[in-house]
Amino acid sequence: MSVIVTGASGYVGKNLLKKLTERNVNVYSLSRSSIDMVLTDKEDRIIFRTDKIQHLTEFLSSRVETPKTMIHLAALTDKSDSLDACRSLNNANILYTLELAALTRDIGIPRFVFTSTYSSSTNGFDYSPQTLYAATKFAAECLLEYFALSHYFQVVVLQLYDIYGPAHHPSKLIPQLLKSLKQGSVFRMTNGLQEICPLFIEDACEAIYQSTLCSLPDIPAKYAVLGPEILKVKDIPELISKASGLDWTPGQLLSNLDSRKNEIMLVKPRYPKFPNWEPVTYFNDGIRFVIERDM
Repeated sequence: MSVIVTGASGYVGKNLLKKLTERNVNVYSLSRSSIDMVLTDKEDRIIFRTDKIQHLTEFLSSRVETPKTMIHLAALTDKSDSLDACRSLNNANILYTLELAALTRDIGIPRFVFTSTYSSSTNGFDYSPQTLYAATKFAAECLLEYFALSHYFQVVVLQLYDIYGPAHHPSKLIPQLLKSLKQGSVFRMTNGLQEICPLFIEDACEAIYQSTLCSLPDIPAKYAVLGPEILKVKDIPELISKASGLDWTPGQLLSNLDSRKNEIMLVKPRYPKFPNWEPVTYFNDGIRFVIERDM
């Protein structure tokens, strides 16, 4: 089996490439930056790398085998709404998705897997995007429906929840908490009453892999991909402390930041849970693995 993966140099992309090559899947990679840092014992399974759709189209035109799935991970996650951000988010999250959809149709790839965000709804019921980024991701979901309903290819939308894991980007909550705990520096947060559903990176990648294999309805299939438990943000620092054996000192954790006006307080997926898959890593186990690798 062969697949195309966009965003292969991102956090999910790098981990997904490892899983795919371990499963003997041939990968065509589209990425804005080099993925030479991807470590795998099966580099020969990554058979083409480029940052240009045109280059991939030309390469695939000379191949006998058509990839089975387009896995579209690439996205711009800018949470601002400045004029420059409007242009960049439109180009990266909407226009690029349309170009990939056209490529998928023209080459005859039967399935398009699109990873999206649950933050397109702040209440779990209505379309109420938390950020412009979330709005552009939902817009891409809607555009992909046209291709699915036109019977060009099957569409699978996976709304990924709160991903964490080793070597995650330092701007994320858990790496920031680990850094403050280790260095003894002050960490400022909100009151932490909002719920999160931590999804370990290995579980997320397994769900994406399974989405390339499972049977699907003709209509666009939209699913939520969640971790195995719901926690409060305010409980995360203590769980990390227990797992690491390090204690927060008095005054080190400050809950003096205001929440956003449109903060997502509850875990309420709009889409049904992804079938044929179950997350296996609970936070206590996942965070211990992160600590072993990152601390």
